[in-house]
Amino acid sequence: MIHNHIHNPIETQKLITQALHFLFTPDTLVLCDTRLLIKKEVLPHIPFVGYYDQRILPILSNTNIIISDWVDSDILSYFEGFWLCADVNIFAIPNNTDVTLTENILFHPETIRMLKNKNFTKIVSLSVNNDVENLAKQIGANCIVSADIMKRANDKLDLKKFLIAVWLPYVEWVSTSEPEIIRKYYDQSTHYFFKSPQWVSWYGFWSNKNNTLDDILSQYAGEEIIIERVIEKIGSPSIQFCIWGEDIKKSCIFGFTDQILENGQHYLGNTSPSGFLITHPHLIDEIISLSEKIIEYIENIGYIGFGGIDFMIDADGHIYATEVNARFTGATYPAISSFLLRWDLTTSWKYITKEWVTETIEEYLNISIQKPDEFWLFPICIAPLKQYGRAQVLFQGEFDEHDI
Repeated sequence: MIHNHIHNPIETQKLITQALHFLFTPDTLVLCDTRLLIKKEVLPHIPFVGYYDQRILPILSNTNIIISDWVDSDILSYFEGFWLCADVNIFAIPNNTDVTLTENILFHPETIRMLKNKNFTKIVSLSVNNDVENLAKQIGANCIVSADIMKRANDKLDLKKFLIAVWLPYVEWVSTSEPEIIRKYYDQSTHYFFKSPQWVSWYGFWSNKNNTLDDILSQYAGEEIIIERVIEKIGSPSIQFCIWGEDIKKSCIFGFTDQILENGQHYLGNTSPSGFLITHPHLIDEIISLSEKIIEYIENIGYIGFGGIDFMIDADGHIYATEVNARFTGATYPAISSFLLRWDLTTSWKYITKEWVTETIEEYLNISIQKPDEFWLFPICIAPLKQYGRAQVLFQGEFDEHDI
């Protein structure tokens, strides 16, 4: 049995606390390198994204993190007032918007020497690729999961094969690397998504209604992609989970949220709890059951860490698992931050990115919640305000949608 916050709230709160203590320790280096999820050619066009690495700060304690550029002292003081980000050693290096943070570290031998002298034993990374493994090797640490395990746990095609093998529901699909087959499906009147098995939302996600054939053929680069029939859906709930432990693995489900998607595919945020808990309570047990089977599948691959499972529900109430994001997801940060603020996994919240806001960091902190028992706005990541006019914020409790 995998405990969940709906049926076993008290036990799940204990478990998620254990998970945090397992993952974040004094001998751990946290590498929340958001740029690892984005195609390298895109990075120079989204210079603000490196600041999103700071989203993880509120959920850390008694550990170490390396980031691009320093954290604003007012933000750190604000977190510390809630006993968040306590006893966290922060290492910062000059930002380079053209490369990942990991590559930037590898470009600086003095940074490598400094990290090696800290005697870290493990790296907890947002994602793991060859660069992250190289960094771990150079500083004498181990990644909690290998690049191979990370790739397999996030592979959308492998997930679809698993769903078929164990007789779980799936959306009609084919996979191919042949341009002729891609062209054949593109030319059909039926709406299809064309998905890379690995890339995240927006990158490697195309449609024969919203993209040109040249878009797809030029981007997929001859690799195998998934062609999936688009279904009419009434919602996109998401389950948040965590797996941890060494000899004996533990896992729990600590979130059941709705995704906020632009054009049905581009992630903008989450709301909790999912509206389906109220409007479709008869589907809750089925979603939890599907999630448990998928979490066991991810655990058997060898994955350790946070993750999310995305679902679609069609107009007839059929539930389909669409992908696993085995990493810190956009919902991880607000779900755990909300829990640590209230020590309650059932508090309502909404997490969104606000673009081109005009407030300063000081103004945002002045209108934020001031005490743990207050509700309203918590500034998860407002570091990009100064240069890029962006804020990622958590709204807690009952709030007026007009004010968000």
